[in-house]
Amino acid sequence: MDDNLIISSDSSDSDVPEVTKPEFKMKIDDYDEFPEHIPEESKAKVKIKKTKKDRGVVGGIILAVSVLAVSALLSWLVWSGLDDVLGMTRSERIVIVEIPPSSTVRDIARILKDEEIIKYEWLFRMVSKMREADMNYHPGRFDLNPGMAYDEMIDKMQQAGQDSSFIVEVTLIEGETLREFAVKLRESGVIGNIDEFLDIINKENFGFEFENEITNPTWKYNRKEGFAFPDTYKFYKNESLRSVAHRFLENFDKKVTADMRNRAAELDLTLEELVILASIIQGEANNPTDMAMVSGVFHNRLNNASQFPRFESCVTRDYCTDQIKPFVDNQEYDKYIMAYNTYNFDGFPVGAVNNPGLDAINAALNPTESEFFFFYSDSVGKIYYAKTLREHEENQRRYK
Repeated sequence: MDDNLIISSDSSDSDVPEVTKPEFKMKIDDYDEFPEHIPEESKAKVKIKKTKKDRGVVGGIILAVSVLAVSALLSWLVWSGLDDVLGMTRSERIVIVEIPPSSTVRDIARILKDEEIIKYEWLFRMVSKMREADMNYHPGRFDLNPGMAYDEMIDKMQQAGQDSSFIVEVTLIEGETLREFAVKLRESGVIGNIDEFLDIINKENFGFEFENEITNPTWKYNRKEGFAFPDTYKFYKNESLRSVAHRFLENFDKKVTADMRNRAAELDLTLEELVILASIIQGEANNPTDMAMVSGVFHNRLNNASQFPRFESCVTRDYCTDQIKPFVDNQEYDKYIMAYNTYNFDGFPVGAVNNPGLDAINAALNPTESEFFFFYSDSVGKIYYAKTLREHEENQRRYK
């Protein structure tokens, strides 16, 4: 009998002829699923074969992804290094850097990194070595900025630095106005002309995102009022006006964080409204506790605008009389009064009335909850709060 035939004998009757079936030789891979008659050991072999094949495919994918990831990382490193060397996308802020005597190139690179002028110390050292500049740096003070290319920084620090006697320290106090800042800068020898400085800081764009959120209505006196951050600064005498203005605005950009802006949005305040409110709070109160209480009063009014539509803040009126009136003609002054004096109209004035510090900004963002809608400050700055107009008028009579 042919060995390739399978004998089937389902009947016990020996007289029934045997029936043979030819074996169909099919590849197991032709099945979507294993037929029942395939032996288990054959299934196992096929599974092992398929698993190895799958691993090969997965390994290839992992290898390809790894190559792409490494390529992307290398590309980023090359771009980041090139950007640092050439200063293509970095800011133009001015930083006064002091290079002590006997500083090595390693010391200089660390100083530049600490001042956030460069990203990569090792790269600066490499460029310096290629330029054969390592032994040619001068001590002194240099005004540098991250937007400079390495070559420009190296060239500048190979020249004699400015004498420390040309550096002046100026402290700008919370609640002072841009004009008051400018007067201090002129008295310290930093700037020569107040009006030129005010013109530059108000009209030029310095590349900060927050500048796009500052409105510019016709009767706004100083557009950047409120955005020059009060602090202690070091300047060169006769430093460029744009450099001075840039540092004020850059400090604001650093101090007013994303969390603060998000909190303002929760209170339904724009960034400019936050600054305006903080400037009013800064002018009305002289300590963090009262600032938060006064903030609560203004927030109560904002939340009950139908009953209390006006801020009625004395500092907005004083800004007009003290900071605007001496410098404009009477006809213009009448326009500014209608834009700033919150006794005359509902809601926010067109702009800030001073440059607030962090305490006032935080108070504007975190008001103390109360039922007060009025407050009155006596001659020594003590504040008395009231729920009703009658109580407020009584406080005025009693503590005038």
